[in-house]
Amino acid sequence: MCNLYITTNKRGPDGELRMALGLTIKGEPIVDDKSISRSVVREAAQSGGEFMVSDTMTQSAIGARESVIANELRSMVCIPLRKMRSRDDDEEGAPVLGVLYLDSKVVAHDMSATSHDILRAISSEAASLLENAQLAQAEQTARKYQQELSIAATFQQRLMSVRIPEVGWAKIEARNIPCSDIGGDFFDVVRTPDGLALIVCDVCGKGVAAALLASILQGMLYSNLSAGMPLKDIVVNANRFLCQRDLSERYATMVIVRLRPDGTAQYVNCGQVSPVLIHEGTVTRPEVANVPVGLMESATFETGMFKLQRGDRLLMVTDGITEAEDKDFDFFGDERLEKLALGRDCIASIISAVQQFRQFKPLADDVTLLELQFDASETVQLEGRRTEDQTGAFRLKFRRKFD
Repeated sequence: MCNLYITTNKRGPDGELRMALGLTIKGEPIVDDKSISRSVVREAAQSGGEFMVSDTMTQSAIGARESVIANELRSMVCIPLRKMRSRDDDEEGAPVLGVLYLDSKVVAHDMSATSHDILRAISSEAASLLENAQLAQAEQTARKYQQELSIAATFQQRLMSVRIPEVGWAKIEARNIPCSDIGGDFFDVVRTPDGLALIVCDVCGKGVAAALLASILQGMLYSNLSAGMPLKDIVVNANRFLCQRDLSERYATMVIVRLRPDGTAQYVNCGQVSPVLIHEGTVTRPEVANVPVGLMESATFETGMFKLQRGDRLLMVTDGITEAEDKDFDFFGDERLEKLALGRDCIASIISAVQQFRQFKPLADDVTLLELQFDASETVQLEGRRTEDQTGAFRLKFRRKFD
């Protein structure tokens, strides 16, 4: 044989297998694979069958091919390189990684059984090397992806870190637990010209795409609220932004509450879990609701109002809480949420209850909770710090200091 080629299942722009290694009979490298019979290579890879032709002139089906005639090929051998499998598996059904291809312009003698076995052994060794190389490459790619994901998660956490404005009439505690390295939930507390704005948002989906969109939405909402833009205009702009871009049906649910120091609150709910209001041991739920942003460009949005009294609490959560499932696929639901909201340290209690409800299985969705306690009669300084617990979630705690 004159020339030897090894191809892998990596394909070029035309969909054809590409040469991974080529050598002449003198051991010199071959850099151009134009002289091979691509039809033979293609058929061997697709069928998994072996081609062994001693004289192409005696086989009209092979000898009449354009590549054989153009390159004056007289003898060819093409053996599929199969993925290694266990002893109990059928070797013939193993995936093809590439082919071992040899050709010559000289008529070859009839191949003996020994020569055939030698070629099979060479092809088996080549297949093993190819598989190991592909596994090493896949491992390197996965490791690089994990490193980039870790960097993205750190960057997202910093980008979405919340610095609570210092006010003397509210105490806030919030927590976000992503179900993967990076998530699509976020919360924010923004100083506005007339008080504070509270945001809880959940972008559809998980992973990098959801996190990227969440970061963009957080920036939009923060800037619009800081500028004092009306709530209705804010969500209309966000809805238009999502609908006018090809985001593969990405949408977001959110609740925004704009609160004044006198307890007057305006809110807009776009497909999110209705906030929980706790007043003197009773629970109420604001009823005004809208569709999520990003579903329909023509959607209209309504806002609602409520009033907080001294000692009242406001709890905002994403559906990672209410739609958490147990082993029977039952939801955690609103009833459990409202009952736990009445107790002390309700955020910790709710998270613990959800974990027990799911029998401590990993979360299937991001979880975000934000609780505000309203107190207009005491001078309160909010001080925030960020800590990391064993779940890898970041918790914001705020404690009161009385003057």
